[in-house]
Amino acid sequence: LSPRTRAVLVVHLFGRPAPMDALLARTRPHGIAVVEDACEAVGATVRGRPVGGIGDAGTFGFYPNKPIAAGEGGMITADEEGFLTRCRQLRNQGLDPETGTRHPDRPGLSARLSELQAAVGRVQVERLEASLADRERVASGYIHALAGIEGLELPARADDGDRISWFTFPVRVRDPADRDPLREHLARQGIETGVYFEPVHRLRPYSGKPARQPLGVTEDLGRRCLALPLHADLAEEDRQRVVAGIEEYFGPGAG
Repeated sequence: LSPRTRAVLVVHLFGRPAPMDALLARTRPHGIAVVEDACEAVGATVRGRPVGGIGDAGTFGFYPNKPIAAGEGGMITADEEGFLTRCRQLRNQGLDPETGTRHPDRPGLSARLSELQAAVGRVQVERLEASLADRERVASGYIHALAGIEGLELPARADDGDRISWFTFPVRVRDPADRDPLREHLARQGIETGVYFEPVHRLRPYSGKPARQPLGVTEDLGRRCLALPLHADLAEEDRQRVVAGIEEYFGPGAG
């Protein structure tokens, strides 16, 4: 934090709740706003409180790979009515939904969620608990089956009182040299995996803007992280295929 800090953006990455109590303890005394990126974590909770509703504002996304998938679009949550009014103006080319007139100094965007997408999303909200339970089942199966494989680090379970909304199942290979060969090995068996995430400062468009300080943790995770298939309808036999492919590469674990 510095005198220039106005807000902190907290990402509940992979559906895992961030340590909100500790973050708020640091920011609240300084009047710094906290914005939660809960796009991957709808349904996750911190001591019973839903993520996206703990800080000053929360954001959610409805892209097809999210627990609530409306095709595209998203949602902003907040308590402060003035802030929400500004968001509504900005999403619709400055049009004020209360007065029907355009804001003289706020041109805004064209970022409206369509009625069709909203209808699809509302149905999925009703199915969310069942979807989260199915995702938890798949994740628990992975954790049990992959335990003890020396080449992998598995995600930790949720802290007491917290709930993970399993967006995907991220693992870390212990040796960065194994990540891409493992991915290729699984691909040859028709198993798709994802690389989450590439360090932004290493991407070509930003290569001319070196980081101001060493980012060793970011670069280490960028070399070792791999996301395994996980969705609510993943069949047990498909999960076992993924596990078998990993065991072929590393050798069997204790699960």
